[in-house]
Amino acid sequence: NTVFEAVLVNDNEIYELNNGEPIVNQVKEGYLVLEKENEEGEKLEGVEFTVYNDKECENEVSVIVTGKDGKGTSTNLPFGTYYVKETKVSDKSYVISAEVYTVVINEQTGTETNGKLFVPVSEKPIVNFRAMGSVSILKESEDGKPLSGVEFTVYDSDMNQITKVYTDENGKAVASNLVIKDAVNGTKYIVVETATVKGFKLN
Repeated sequence: NTVFEAVLVNDNEIYELNNGEPIVNQVKEGYLVLEKENEEGEKLEGVEFTVYNDKECENEVSVIVTGKDGKGTSTNLPFGTYYVKETKVSDKSYVISAEVYTVVINEQTGTETNGKLFVPVSEKPIVNFRAMGSVSILKESEDGKPLSGVEFTVYDSDMNQITKVYTDENGKAVASNLVIKDAVNGTKYIVVETATVKGFKLN
C-alpha cells in the first residue's frame, strides 16, 4: 500500500496530495496457462486456444499458442471469469476439441511467480486425439453366399502395409483405427484382396 503525507501549515490551506496528480488504482491481473499433448504424451506445438469473456464465446480477449514444450500463456487479463476453447491445431490429423473451459482468475485460483499470477486452464495437460476412421468390406460368392476367411490387406497411399483383416461368417471385415492424416481433404487408403478361400480366385 502506498502511503501519502500531507503537511498542513497555514489556516485554510489546501494541500494537493500526490502533487495534484491523480492517484491511480491498478487493475489486478493474471495470466492463463495450459499444456497440450497427444495420446502418446508427446507435447504439441502450434495449437491455438482463444480466450473469451462471454459464455457465447464471441468476444475474444486473448489467444494462447503452444510452444515446443506444449505450453502456452495468455496475455495479462483482469481478474474475472473467462472461457477458453481450442480453435486451431497444427496437424490436420488431430481433431479440434469442442470443449469450452471456464476459468476464474483471482488470488485463490492462481499461483504467483516472480510477481505475476498464473492460473491453469486445466489441472492436467489437454489431450488432442487423432481423427480415426474405418473401412468396411463385404465379401460373397457369385451366388450371393457370404465368404469367410478372405484376407484383405490395407495400405497407405505409398503402399506401406497398415493392417490385415479377415472376413467373418457373414462375409464382413472391418479395418478400424485408420488415422485420418488430413481431416480437411481426407486420407486415402488402398485395400487389396491378398488371400481367398479354397475354390475361389483372388479378386
